[in-house]
Amino acid sequence: MLGMMADPQCDYCKHVDRARMYKQGYYCAAYPDGVPDEILSNAVDHAEAYADDHAIRFEQDPNEEAFSFDTPLSVRVY
Repeated sequence: MLGMMADPQCDYCKHVDRARMYKQGYYCAAYPDGVPDEILSNAVDHAEAYADDHAIRFEQDPNEEAFSFDTPLSVRVY
């Protein structure tokens, strides 16, 4: 049985470059050259330190709903 996918934690982070995200992919203050797949796939919790993140971690964007690894993938229209 397949597990349910969840939105990338980056969708809820205040550090993500939203203007760039919609056109080019996921970039942020921690990863200006592109967010690693392990973070995008939620394989790791970026509230914790991760390689080359410049000591910048996930912080909830107050303008987004609260992120949880248990929240199923949403349908977003951009």
